[in-house]
Amino acid sequence: MLSFFCIEKYFVRFAVNTRVLAHPTTGVERYLLELLPRLQRHADVRQCSPSSSMSGVRAHIWEQMFLPLKLKGQLLWSPANTGPLVVKNQVVTIHDVVPLEHPEWLNPRFAAWYRFLMPRLARRVRKVITVSNYSRDRLVALTGIPGEKVAVIANGVNPRFFNISQEQIIAARNGLNLPPGRYVLSLGSVEPRKNLPRLIEAWTRIANRIPSDISLVIAGARNARVFAAAETGRRAMKNEQRRGGGFTTTTRRHDATGDSQRGSGGKRRKLGITSSERGGDDSSRRAGTQASWQVDPAGPTESAALPGNSGFQIPGAKSSATADAPPRIYYLGRVSDSLLPGLYAGALAFAYPSLYEGFGLPPLEAMAAGVPVLTGDLTSLPEVIGDAGIMVNPLDVDALANGLLQLIENQELRSRLS
Repeated sequence: MLSFFCIEKYFVRFAVNTRVLAHPTTGVERYLLELLPRLQRHADVRQCSPSSSMSGVRAHIWEQMFLPLKLKGQLLWSPANTGPLVVKNQVVTIHDVVPLEHPEWLNPRFAAWYRFLMPRLARRVRKVITVSNYSRDRLVALTGIPGEKVAVIANGVNPRFFNISQEQIIAARNGLNLPPGRYVLSLGSVEPRKNLPRLIEAWTRIANRIPSDISLVIAGARNARVFAAAETGRRAMKNEQRRGGGFTTTTRRHDATGDSQRGSGGKRRKLGITSSERGGDDSSRRAGTQASWQVDPAGPTESAALPGNSGFQIPGAKSSATADAPPRIYYLGRVSDSLLPGLYAGALAFAYPSLYEGFGLPPLEAMAAGVPVLTGDLTSLPEVIGDAGIMVNPLDVDALANGLLQLIENQELRSRLS
């Protein structure tokens, strides 16, 4: 895949910065895990990582000060948005430029470090890889590097997401204690740009118009070390909208006129997933009522019902229920990688209303599994989805609700998209 290394013609020797593999597996880690064994078929790849697991400031100190000492002039590939500034003989993969465009969505210390590092690293290294034309254009605009320095290599899908068996679907359903009946799936890190408050609001608007055996299943974990509290990010997003900032995309531009925070009858409605800075206190509010739960970031310990949802379990949660909470919404937390294909394939539809993506791998995986997809139409997602899914303005709750209704009610449309 790294064509400029000429790996088809030459046996290349280079080092790979693998420190991110100490983290839980998300998109960036999976990118590296998929590429490493393929590169090793054609190249002498030396993996460089700390001798013991570390994260945060210690990991960055290792990367900046100790990793360069291991290289002895050897070419380095850094696959995860960061790398040692002193190493010029380096190729870095920058998946997106969220720290440069929307630092308000991130932990302030994390954002400050990456805003310092990213432009300098992009200007210093030999080559930059990114995963979409959108990300390339934003990199060029925000760092000033020439476009020819950036190679666009789109992500692919592991074959395990194709031709998923019924046994895998049953294993996911049983292993994750999914609700009976059918479900719409939304999967991704719980962070402000994933736009979950609007998705929940859209679902709430249609819940009484669709069959009662259909639920919304939300999967994904939150990393407080990286991401700002969802409520903080939502407030910052609304402030930007009031300033008229909108969201930039290579294909279209939307002003934030679709932010429907009012329910029917003009009653002010504040519905969302909110978190403290530690990520330990999530709450959902609707029409003046409140229900809150605490999720243990260490993993499942005990189960408690999501407010207003009989039978729905949140791992490791303590809850206080109210009758006015969003109906039939299930939160799974982090899902084991082995259960992902079955979770995708068992879904009636996949909803991914993200506001910003450097690529957006989950919709591609869902499409590989034969699941019709609803996404936002901003940033890189039009490149990934094309005409193979439904795209709507993710700032418009009514548009999200209508898109969900189309996929749920129109079997012919689902079959065509599948």
